[in-house]
Amino acid sequence: MAYSEVVEDLEDFSLEAKIMAMLRENKITRDSDIHVHANNGIVTVSGHMASPQKARQVQCIVSNVYGVKGVKNALTAPNDEVTVTRSAADSVQVAQPSPSGTEPAEKSSAP
Repeated sequence: MAYSEVVEDLEDFSLEAKIMAMLRENKITRDSDIHVHANNGIVTVSGHMASPQKARQVQCIVSNVYGVKGVKNALTAPNDEVTVTRSAADSVQVAQPSPSGTEPAEKSSAP
């Protein structure tokens, strides 16, 4: 395994831990069974939420974590007639890194 791959894996692991800590602290998500996987800054959230609205709230929370480049929402909810489709899951919020690298990233929508 090359050094750059190890660095990427560590960055993804660190990002996953940061996101899980935020979800555990949030009153909306702390009791939810949410799984988080990061791959080069693109985060996939999966699991089951109480409502479609709460699933969208999770996506919003995760997309605002510094270091997240995009979010693929694979959460399910009861009475959710349509689960997230591939095209919907691929429409992600892309974080633009701040110039200083120390401030939270600004958000912009990606097509």
